[in-house]
Amino acid sequence: MVREEIVAGIRNALDRGQSMDQAIQSFILAGYTENEVNEAAAEFQRLGVQAIPAIQVITEKERVQKTLQEIKKKEQKGISLGKLLIIILIILVIAAIVIAAIYIYKEKIGPGQFFSDIIEKIKNLFKR
Repeated sequence: MVREEIVAGIRNALDRGQSMDQAIQSFILAGYTENEVNEAAAEFQRLGVQAIPAIQVITEKERVQKTLQEIKKKEQKGISLGKLLIIILIILVIAAIVIAAIYIYKEKIGPGQFFSDIIEKIKNLFKR
């Protein structure tokens, strides 16, 4: 059974200017068996160039540029994930402090004085 990726790879190599022997040798060096590669080369020659779809070759430079563009798009969308996590953490800490204050002070003072006492203590903290 002919492996289609070898046939397509042979076409790709030939499109880039390699000879058939160079293409065959490249696949053998890449780990394909000699029998698989020879069968694929024979299939390629039997089908002809038009019958095999071309493989889109993306260079490493194009991949890096595409990746950088995707990263820039994500950065432009708004708050980064790190900043968002810090904001959420700060909100949770503030909520925990408020809940702890309510729990601690609810038994020490009456319900009418509770919030006014907390506000007074906060004002005193900032006066110092």
